[in-house]
Amino acid sequence: MPILNLSYIVIHLISMTSPYKPGTVSDDLVVQHVLDTYQHTLPLPDILVYDDLFGAISLALNNFPLSCVVDSYVSKMAIEYNHEHNSKVSPIVYNSLEKPSAASIIVIKLTKNLAYLEHQLQAINQYQENCDIIATGKTTLVTTSVMKLFERYFDDVSSSLAKKKSRLIFAKKQHNKLVDDANLLKPKFEAKWPEQNLVLRSHANVFSKDQIDIGGRFLADHLPLLTKQDNNFTVIDLGCGNGLLGLCYLQQNKDRIKELITDEASQQNLDFKMIFTDESHMAINSVQQNVEINANELINVCNFSQDDCLSQQLDNSADLILCNPPFHQQNTITTHITEQMIKQSATVLKSNGVILLVANTHLAYQKMLKDTFGGFTVLSSNSKFVIYMCQHKNVNKR
Repeated sequence: MPILNLSYIVIHLISMTSPYKPGTVSDDLVVQHVLDTYQHTLPLPDILVYDDLFGAISLALNNFPLSCVVDSYVSKMAIEYNHEHNSKVSPIVYNSLEKPSAASIIVIKLTKNLAYLEHQLQAINQYQENCDIIATGKTTLVTTSVMKLFERYFDDVSSSLAKKKSRLIFAKKQHNKLVDDANLLKPKFEAKWPEQNLVLRSHANVFSKDQIDIGGRFLADHLPLLTKQDNNFTVIDLGCGNGLLGLCYLQQNKDRIKELITDEASQQNLDFKMIFTDESHMAINSVQQNVEINANELINVCNFSQDDCLSQQLDNSADLILCNPPFHQQNTITTHITEQMIKQSATVLKSNGVILLVANTHLAYQKMLKDTFGGFTVLSSNSKFVIYMCQHKNVNKR
């Protein structure tokens, strides 16, 4: 179990499904600054923490009135679990599109995603008054572009000296509101695929938010068609992002789906269900709006689930899983998320159910697929991507 050894507290942290260390030097730096600056202030000021991925900052500052904002379902679970594990009361955790409570101190963990960072700064600018802002991150994240973003929304912007390759950014809330509530909730990015008659709108923290992902496009061109024998059919778009794969499936099979959802079909126990699942709240909100835009007549067959891969899905419930898995966490290439997706797919798929997974050719998923499903078929490949097809036959079923 990782232990975060800060100079003021020892915290036992569990990073849920991630193998990476949940506490960082930049966490230590901002916590030490907050304690040195505010711990003798009475009453203790309210603190709002953005993107405390595993709860290290909020745990260390647990004596303050504190709440968190995260986009990640896994981060929310980790914050709550790690507080319980350390016998601390868990803070209120808001999602990335909610209006949080007012606070006097705002702590931000910097991200490489400048669009998402700007969304956070806009939210602070809109919802908070008279507060101190302290951002923390590696020195490589404290760039000229980042400093200009802070200067756009706040006053008195400055940065600390580097310490152990981390730095702080300081700012104060200005009085001008540059963004209204309604605009904060609207997806700001758009990608079009005219050949599929698709318009995909996305929030700032959604994968491939402003272009059609080429791996997803490759899989979308090889989706199977519903047959007359597919009478009670459930599809899951796993790690759906803005919904590219699921929406393409809905559009390519629209006529057959309509046949399955008539009143007469219902009396014959026929049905169709599309489940979009992603751990990002912004992704789930984006795909809901994209179904309304692109396939509103089929919205009643769609379910939207913010989930840790397939943790909330029923065993033996899916006929087809579509997956374009991530292979980065932060700055690290990793396969652990895909491994979880594959293992859980074997549990969620019905007997003879199929998973279609698209991956970069350099990622070695073959052994993982063979160990889980007993084998795989290469449905199609090109110089960059390969589409694996696996059928569930109760191999290694847990």
